Amino acid sequence: VELKVLTRVAKALATPSPLPELLNSVMGEISLLLAPSEYGLLLLWDPSEGLFRPEAVCGDGIPHPEALTALALRRGEAITGKVFETGQSQALLSTEAVRAWMVDMQPRNREAFQRALGNGDRPSGVVATPLSAGQNRYGVLLLGSARGAGRLTADDLPVLESLAELIGLAIHRARIEEQSAVARQAEVEGQLRAEALATLSHELRTPLAAIKGYSSALLLEEVEWPEEKRAEFLRQIDSACDYLESMITDILDSSLIDV
Repeated sequence: VELKVLTRVAKALATPSPLPELLNSVMGEISLLLAPSEYGLLLLWDPSEGLFRPEAVCGDGIPHPEALTALALRRGEAITGKVFETGQSQALLSTEAVRAWMVDMQPRNREAFQRALGNGDRPSGVVATPLSAGQNRYGVLLLGSARGAGRLTADDLPVLESLAELIGLAIHRARIEEQSAVARQAEVEGQLRAEALATLSHELRTPLAAIKGYSSALLLEEVEWPEEKRAEFLRQIDSACDYLESMITDILDSSLIDV
């Protein structure tokens, strides 16, 4: 069964789909490993918030997964935070061991977790491993027994670690693709901005040339311009100034200049 699940997980992760969809698909495959009253939980680290958030869940050991949306674990908090912090897999195979690792869980997180388990149940066993690729850690994958009826043992760690390695690589690939997409988008936006600024630069020179030309003509000492011609030159200068002011206002109001 383990080999079959690993193969199906690898195949699922090779599918070109959004990361959340991939991870939910993977957890669906992992559910094949779970006995009744067991669950799988995948939590990802959000460095911008400094928190772990549940990304996917499977198994009937968590009958109310919607309650997990309130779960927000800090680094070093409970099983997830400690496994992530140390980078070491853990097999906690008794209620006492699980309780000892969850003793520092914040009340709101404990309440959310208990609502997800339902009926006041306590985890009777947990095996957990970090999700990583090279030096990059992305979260934690854990399997748990909710009502003492699970069959989790230390022998489950190797397959869990293999699954975590596959998931970690998929997350790493997705993050690189996201960064590449952002870089490409920034490059395109930079190009468009440069072209727009070049066009605006050309447009700005037109009224400036008119202002310069008419004012230089008025300053010619050797030419005695008729009054109507002088008035025409001044009207052209005034019109060019209005046009220039309008263009500058448009530029300042646009996203071409970052404030």
